[in-house]
This record gives sequence, structure tokens and C-alpha cells, in this order.
Amino acid sequence: MPSISKRVGRHGAVTYLAQARVLGGGSMSKTFEDRATAKAWATKQEAEFKHQRQRGAPVRLDVGQLTIEKLARDYLDDDVTKAQRSLSETQRLIGWWVNKYGSRKVLDISSVMLREARKKLQDEGRGPATTNRHLSAMRACWNWGVQAEYIPETRSWPKKLMLKEPGGRVRFLSDAELAAVLKVTDEEPVTQATIMVSVGTGIRLGEMLRLKWDDIDLTGKHSPTGTPRLSVWVTKTDKPRAVFLPDAVVEALK
Repeated sequence: MPSISKRVGRHGAVTYLAQARVLGGGSMSKTFEDRATAKAWATKQEAEFKHQRQRGAPVRLDVGQLTIEKLARDYLDDDVTKAQRSLSETQRLIGWWVNKYGSRKVLDISSVMLREARKKLQDEGRGPATTNRHLSAMRACWNWGVQAEYIPETRSWPKKLMLKEPGGRVRFLSDAELAAVLKVTDEEPVTQATIMVSVGTGIRLGEMLRLKWDDIDLTGKHSPTGTPRLSVWVTKTDKPRAVFLPDAVVEALK
């Protein structure tokens, strides 16, 4: 049975400490302003623990004290996570959650808290796509926690959090505009090659800035079709892809 203790603060403020017992030992606690809410929370926690035990799934004895920072650090330290090609991006995105909510208890995560975080990301100037990447990174961390038995299976990630992303604006340079740009860069071959890769392949700026020479196959030697191509390893969808290189782009890179 959950335990509810009344607490009176220095200035007479009354709070209620709810304690939920974890089957097999240990407990988790949280403070509320009214008894009814405290009891409802503790009863729900104990029901979750009981459900987990009945299914034979272990529950961490310290689950009530597990913070977002602890979950995030263990997730980033996992070998599978560290093997990601986009590890640095994952670390950056998860780092935002640790900085803003690191001390929060994992079991306190709710739709309300996540919507609050989503608004905070937007208030900081992030667009829908960037906000969604932050949410996706934390969702991956959360799902890892469930699989690693850090979090009860009954605690699924809330749905309908992602923002609708606006369609991209399509704008192509005319032949005259492209010729004018290339003329300006005649004496700057590196800049000109950068422009040619951008125009000729359509890859994103971040993808282009991460390119290394080892990612570029100018002869088609490593291509199944024998055509020149470049490999984009870190993408928006985390799925590497190959991109065909037109002749003009090949010459610019050479």
C-alpha cells in the first residue's frame, strides 16, 4: 500500500509526501500539494511495478530516483549508440535535454513536460524541423531506457508531439544567374567547387560541410554502375545515401 505523509513547512505550508513501494525492496517518493493527488500518483506507481513483476520483467530498485541526466549519459555510453555515424549530433541534441531537464526524474516525464520542452525549443528560435530532431533524439534515448529495463514497459513515449514541418521552398538558379556566380569565383576554385557540388547534387549544407575526400568517388570505381558519386553518411533520416556526380561537378572537384 502507498504511504502518504503530511508535512508542514516553516511558514505553515502543507505538503504531502507520497511513497510507492517497489516489489522486491526499495521505494520511490514525490511531494504534492494535496493528499488526493499524492495518493493517486503513488497508487499508479505501485500498480505499474506490480504489472511489471507479473510479466516477469525486472524493475530497477532506484527507478524512482533515476534522472534524465543519468538515463542520457548511460544511453550515450552504450556501445550501439557510440557506433552511430551521427554520434556527435546525437550528443548535441541529448545535451540540450541534460542542460534543461537533467535533474528531473525520468518517471516525471509526461506529455505536459514534453510539450513544455517543445515550446522552450521554439522560444529559443528553433524551427519545426530542428525541434523535431530534439524530440526524436530524446525519444530514442527513452526507448533505449525501456529496452535496457531502466524504465517500466508500461511507460511508452507520448504520441503526437512532433510539429508539422513546412514544405521547402523550391528556387532554382537560372542559367544566367549560375554563370554570373561562377564568373565571380573563377579565381577561387575551392569556392567554385563548393557551389558546383551544391547546385549539381542538391545535398544539404550540413551534409556538404561534413564531406571528406574519402567520401567522393570521381571515377566511379566503387560504384555498382561505374558512375562518379559521393557518399553522404550523416543525413537527416540517419540513413546514408549515395549521390550521383554530374560531369561538370567532377571537373570542378578535380
